[in-house]
Amino acid sequence: MDPDRISSELLVTCANIEKILSDAKEKAKDLSDFVENKLGPSFGPAIGIYASLFKALNVNNREELEEKVKSNFRHVSVQDSFESLLEIESHWNTFLSALDEELRGSAGCRGVSQGDKIETGVQLDNARTGQVTSLSSLLDTSHTDYVHLVLLRHFA
Repeated sequence: MDPDRISSELLVTCANIEKILSDAKEKAKDLSDFVENKLGPSFGPAIGIYASLFKALNVNNREELEEKVKSNFRHVSVQDSFESLLEIESHWNTFLSALDEELRGSAGCRGVSQGDKIETGVQLDNARTGQVTSLSSLLDTSHTDYVHLVLLRHFA
């Protein structure tokens, strides 16, 4: 494949991802609204952007993309455009880490280890039914020695 084409597709991807990230940073100024209503719609389009990149470069996954870049890395344009992609992905990760930090700070959350006592008034959403319940009600109605919970964090 033509190195200029590889470089061009990588740069288009960078520009599109950068636009998504820039928009998300603006929307995230109101953190609770962003997390509740705008996180999935803000970042979901990145899937399509990467799908377009993969299709344009005739690759099926990240490993194949990196292999294609590696085989054309002697071309400065490919080097520069791939470095740009890595840089914007790093900015993306940094932004998400900062959001996580803010959410942990605003919610006062911390990790829980075996043997720790936890707050039983925590509200939980049942992913299957959409019903909201408290942890204490699950413990009270289970009639067993233990309760197994699968806790998911999903933004979309």
